[in-house]
Amino acid sequence: MNRKTIIIAAAVIVAVALGVLYVKFTPVWASLTTVAAAAGGLVVGWIAHILYAKYVK
Repeated sequence: MNRKTIIIAAAVIVAVALGVLYVKFTPVWASLTTVAAAAGGLVVGWIAHILYAKYVK
């Protein structure tokens, strides 16, 4: 395994561990709100990226 693969694997493990801890210590409504906000942010960011690529570049 090369160094890049090890770093990516470590980052994924840390992200999953933080996610598990967050879900364990926050109430359900806060988790659902966070997931909904993140999903909305991803959609808006994707749309902005498409519009930027189409009209600005």
